[in-house]
Amino acid sequence: MKARIDPAFQKLLASFDEVNIEMHSSAVYGLWKDFSLAYFNPAWFAFAQDNGGEPSISEEWKLGRNVMEAVTSDLKEFYTGFFLSTFNDPRSQGYPKQHAYQCSSAHRYRMFNMTLYPVGVNQGILIVNSLVQEMPHPVTEVAREGNASVYTDSDGLIHQCSHCRKVKNLQEKNRWDWIPTWVRELPANIRQELCAFCLDYHYPRKSEA
Repeated sequence: MKARIDPAFQKLLASFDEVNIEMHSSAVYGLWKDFSLAYFNPAWFAFAQDNGGEPSISEEWKLGRNVMEAVTSDLKEFYTGFFLSTFNDPRSQGYPKQHAYQCSSAHRYRMFNMTLYPVGVNQGILIVNSLVQEMPHPVTEVAREGNASVYTDSDGLIHQCSHCRKVKNLQEKNRWDWIPTWVRELPANIRQELCAFCLDYHYPRKSEA
């Protein structure tokens, strides 16, 4: 049986009534302040199963593991600040905290909304990932075959954007291609990063003084 909740975190959820998390259709997970995993609702595992993530999700992402290990280097600064902002008097600084992100399947374009709720007093975060838009990929999206010679660099790596899930074309500068077969089943040598468009549009950097 999968361990889904840290007993200490469960005590903090006893008075939490923002969302019915156990019955929620969206994937919900909890983090301690150090970003270690403290809770998963049943929909977390259902989403992983429906998207080809099991059994590896259950085997690799267990209670106590730091979720930042799954975040690409391009996004660590963003998500560290985003999660920590929940502890800084959230009700006076825009509550709850929200962020839109893309997580498309091989055949469906999908946008999700990540909503953060503080749990306890500066102790944890509850994260709800709700589907807000789903539709077939636009007809303008050209599906290509995964020709390894076109996408594999000198180190043997294939670079996929962790946001839009397109793959970097190494033969044409600034070109990223939509390859459904590599969304449905990731190659073992895939490396997650961000394409320039997604980085600038969805995760803008703070301007330096």
